[in-house]
Amino acid sequence: MNISKYLEYASSLGANNKVISWIDHNLENHLEKHQEDQTEIEHIIDFLISDKCPVRLDKVSYKQAKEKTDLWVKELNKQAEKIVESDNDTEIVLDFKDGFKFVKLVGKNAFDREGLLMSSCVASYYGRDTNIYSLRDKENKPHCTIEENQQIKGKGNSSIHPKYIKYVVEFLEFLGMEVSDNEMANLGYVNISDVKDKEAVFTDLFRKKYFYKGNKILDKEGKEYHNMTLWDKFNIFDLDLKLNINWNFDIALSIKTFLARVKKDKDVQASSGNGSQLASSGYYSKLASSGYGSKLASSGDCSQLASSGYYSKLASSGNGSQLASSGYCSQLASSGDYSKLASSGNNSKLASSGDYSKLASSGNGSQLASSGYYSQLASSGDYSKLASSGYGSQLASSGNGSQLALSGKQSVGANIGINGIAKGIIGCWITLAEYDNDYKIKYVKSAMIDGKKLKENTWYKLENKKFVEANDN
Repeated sequence: MNISKYLEYASSLGANNKVISWIDHNLENHLEKHQEDQTEIEHIIDFLISDKCPVRLDKVSYKQAKEKTDLWVKELNKQAEKIVESDNDTEIVLDFKDGFKFVKLVGKNAFDREGLLMSSCVASYYGRDTNIYSLRDKENKPHCTIEENQQIKGKGNSSIHPKYIKYVVEFLEFLGMEVSDNEMANLGYVNISDVKDKEAVFTDLFRKKYFYKGNKILDKEGKEYHNMTLWDKFNIFDLDLKLNINWNFDIALSIKTFLARVKKDKDVQASSGNGSQLASSGYYSKLASSGYGSKLASSGDCSQLASSGYYSKLASSGNGSQLASSGYCSQLASSGDYSKLASSGNNSKLASSGDYSKLASSGNGSQLASSGYYSQLASSGDYSKLASSGYGSQLASSGNGSQLALSGKQSVGANIGINGIAKGIIGCWITLAEYDNDYKIKYVKSAMIDGKKLKENTWYKLENKKFVEANDN
């Protein structure tokens, strides 16, 4: 069961901490016993972020939330019914002849109704010099809003539901837009036509090649499938709008699967022996080890290195390399641009000097460092240390006692862990959280290091809603 997509959906709508907490607990408990209904769940989340959300949300069960949501939706529909669209308020642009059609919003009534039913600010676009289109069903209810050449949004400014993607793509092509793999990626789809892993099963493909990232990858027996061979198509992890880590793969399981099925040839090397050493200088090489104290190194572009052994060391200088470890005390390093490093082992060390790199760790006491531009570093482990000297980097930590240090210009760091501290140079932004005696977040604050109110290269913590100087021990 994966609720990360609902956490991401809620975050994209600006959900507060109590809504996130409700999803973490109440929704997760519900899905353990009931079949998932994505549309129903998203409607509930829409209600929870509205001004009608119950004050004591922590006391509201899933069943109660659904009942309140149904009443809320009926009320919205009543309000929308009061807004009567005339023939002049919309203009049919493309009729799919199956009950669905795309219309262009023209009159104020159409903009007001669209904004109300889609929980968006599109009503404010009335009178602007831009074209707004809406996907309507046979009952004239909207399911997608498009601002021409700008943005495509589902309800509440979220992503498009998979069952409507066909209409959206065909409409974009009707408008004369070339829908490339990059455009499909923006809609949440991945082109898997060149995936060579024959054990992976992708269901519900759009146009026989595009897979929706929100769906689960399965094996031939119908079980959820994880393998590091898929990391070149799917990120190991993503950061949501609140810089929370959303893991797309179980690292240890991915490595285990890879080791079980890997074949020894000129491009692939594998070892399960303790103290083994593997090295490659070939392009597209793949190295893997499950032995204690292993050492893996590659200088080839697009290499993949993985280890599940304790005290492993992985290093790569190839662009686009991917390194992962689930072993304790592992060390991962890359100097390649666009590299991805991930670890779930305690006391791991991850370092990259490549631009646009991504580093993530869920292990306690981990250390992450990057000197590349626009890098992303994330950790959910306690007492982790994150540091970046690259321009425009993003750092995030939710672990207790974590430390974030920013020395790259225009960098952003968020530490929402208990007793978390952060520092940076002038121009950087830091975010910290303050907790009550029950270890619940009571305040979150962001500020820029300006050299006056907040001094450069000085550790800060959040105390009584204020940034105060802190020690790094």
